[in-house]
Amino acid sequence: MLEQTPNIDESGGLVPLIVVSLFVAYVLVYFSIWKGVESTGKVVYFTALLPYVLLFIMLFRGLTLEGAGSGLYYLFYPDWSKLGNVKVWRDGVNQVIFSSGIAFGPLVYYSSCRKPDEKILKSSFCLPLINAATSILAAMVLFSFLGHVSETLGISIDEIQIEGIQLAFVAYPAMLSMLPGSNIWAVIFFLMLILIGIDSIFATFDFMMSFLRSEYPCIDKKLRKETFSLILVLLNFAVGLMFCLRQ
Repeated sequence: MLEQTPNIDESGGLVPLIVVSLFVAYVLVYFSIWKGVESTGKVVYFTALLPYVLLFIMLFRGLTLEGAGSGLYYLFYPDWSKLGNVKVWRDGVNQVIFSSGIAFGPLVYYSSCRKPDEKILKSSFCLPLINAATSILAAMVLFSFLGHVSETLGISIDEIQIEGIQLAFVAYPAMLSMLPGSNIWAVIFFLMLILIGIDSIFATFDFMMSFLRSEYPCIDKKLRKETFSLILVLLNFAVGLMFCLRQ
C-alpha cells in the first residue's frame, strides 16, 4: 500500500491509490461543509450517529464469540498495582485530552453556535460523559474480539502485543478475518472508521472557516461560502499530497 522506497532520501513519486482516496475524501467533505455549519449540522446527524449503530452491532457480534467473557474480564478487572505507575496516569491523561479536544479550535467554535437559552454547564457535563462512554464501548468491542483471538490461538491477551495505529489497521482486520462472513464485518468496521475520520475533518474545516471569516470580514464580501469552502478544500488537498508520496 505505501510502496516503500529503498531509503528515506527518495520520495519515489505519488501513490495513485492513496491520492484517489484523498481526493474522494475531500469531495465528500466539500459537499458537506460548502454552506458552512448549516450544511455540516445536517450531515453530522448521519456521520456521528451511524458509527454508534455500527459499534453496537460489532459489540453484539463480539459478545456472541467464544472467549469474549475472558476478554471483558481482562478489560474490567482492576490491577491496583498499576495505580502507582506514572506512565499509566500519563497515558490516561493524554487519552482524555486528545479524545475530548480540550483547547482545540473546533470545540470552542461549536460552543459559540449554541442557542442563547442552552445551558452551557449541562453541555460541559454531558460531553465528557458521552466521550467516556464511547471510549468504554469501543474498548468492550475490542476486548471481546481479543478474548476470542486468545481463545482460538491458545495464548493469553498479554501476549497480543498490538497498540496504537496497529489496532485499527492490523489487529481488527486480523480478528475480523477469523469470523464467518468476515467481508461484511470488515466493511462495517472500515465504514465506521471513514465516518469518524470525516467527522474530524468537518470540525477542523468549520473552525478554520469561522476563524478566517471573523478575522478577515472582506472574505464574506468578495467570496460566497461555496467558493471559500472550495478554496480551503483545494489548499488542504494540495498539502495532503505530500503524505501520498512513497515512503
